[in-house]
Amino acid sequence: MECIYLIGSHETSLYKIGVTEEKEINTRLRNIQVGCPYKIEVIDRFPTLYAYKVEKIVHRSLSCDKTDGNGVPLHGEWFYLGLENVYKFQEKCTLSESNYKLIQDL
Repeated sequence: MECIYLIGSHETSLYKIGVTEEKEINTRLRNIQVGCPYKIEVIDRFPTLYAYKVEKIVHRSLSCDKTDGNGVPLHGEWFYLGLENVYKFQEKCTLSESNYKLIQDL
């Protein structure tokens, strides 16, 4: 099953939100680590049948967090997140998945 992952560093408050097969999460971490100058880790993951749709909703809900602490724009799937958003990752994914399912049922 695919999952939405939250990979990043509490030290820098920079986090990547993406999709991978759940069994490949450690491989994904190693691949991302190669291009990062600081230590990152898997912070959380959310398994779902609707990974790409839910990921897109989560990305949009965090669009205001697309600049680092100095106002420099972040590219790709990287976000500058406060601990509140990090701790609420599961809740945000669950709500996004529920909203997606609701729309599909209309």
